[in-house]
Amino acid sequence: MSSIEVQVEADSLRLRNNEVTGRIHVRLDDEAFPEQDWDDFVVVILDWWCRALMTNQKRTELGFMDGPFRAVLTRETAAESEVKLLGRRQDKVLTGRVSHTMLARSVVAACDRVLATCRQRGWTTSDIDRLEGARAALAEHVS
Repeated sequence: MSSIEVQVEADSLRLRNNEVTGRIHVRLDDEAFPEQDWDDFVVVILDWWCRALMTNQKRTELGFMDGPFRAVLTRETAAESEVKLLGRRQDKVLTGRVSHTMLARSVVAACDRVLATCRQRGWTTSDIDRLEGARAALAEHVS
């Protein structure tokens, strides 16, 4: 089983034009995807991922907003999925078997870091509100 973690650098978060951007990546074992310093629309992406992880579909995609990068999860058992992290040329970049619960809890933890930073900085947007709701639903889904 591979380890998987969503990593967000809270210090990198910026609010511009009601959009929260910053550094976010997925760490599969020892590899960062798309890359260690990937900068993207953190709040929107985490909202998408929370909602996607609550479905019980055989195949789920967790996309990034910038670029064609995505994680494709194919459910193999009730508890595990094969994950393929796909890059620019649709070639296979990284693969592994991951726990649904481990991934979902990592997404919730990333949401917690982002939302705490947004609250601390006094930021309020409709995207942040949506993320709060999606985070709460995913946390309940995996509890």
